[in-house]
Amino acid sequence: VHCEVSGYPALAAYRAQLLENGENVVTVDAGDAIQGEAIGAQTKGSAIIDIMNTMPFDAVSVGNHEFDHGVPNMVSQLSKAKFPILLGNIYYTDTNKPVWDHPWTIIEKDGLKIGVIGLHGAFAFYDTVAAKAREGVEARDEIKYLNKALAELKGKVDITVLLIHEGVPARQSSFGSKD
Repeated sequence: VHCEVSGYPALAAYRAQLLENGENVVTVDAGDAIQGEAIGAQTKGSAIIDIMNTMPFDAVSVGNHEFDHGVPNMVSQLSKAKFPILLGNIYYTDTNKPVWDHPWTIIEKDGLKIGVIGLHGAFAFYDTVAAKAREGVEARDEIKYLNKALAELKGKVDITVLLIHEGVPARQSSFGSKD
């Protein structure tokens, strides 16, 4: 479930209801959390991170809108999170330094070890993140980094979940139907 500010109370209530009914719940988000509501734009995402910190998120990955106010702002805002933020394939251009050095996490729920990997689709990155906002960084092949994370998690988890912010070519693309 993807929720903006107005949806967080509904998400919290739904999660509480599931827990009350004895359900096992893992709460994740696949990105674009800090943009979409006026308060997110006005605070460059800071207020949204504050709200998300009140929620019981198990893991959150990064979407294109986390880059809206540039990479330094994204890193600053995400550094305030009290939950794991995942991103494994966006690097500073021509370096081996990841923009966010937390590609995966392991969540333990009732004895089950869940590996969660966070990636951003390279096509979606270049198609949806404005050139100025992604200045100095590059998206690398998500398949390569998925395989790397899977290898690192092998033998450590019972199940693996991929949180990837991936576009749909020819559906939401600024390149149109030719892609």
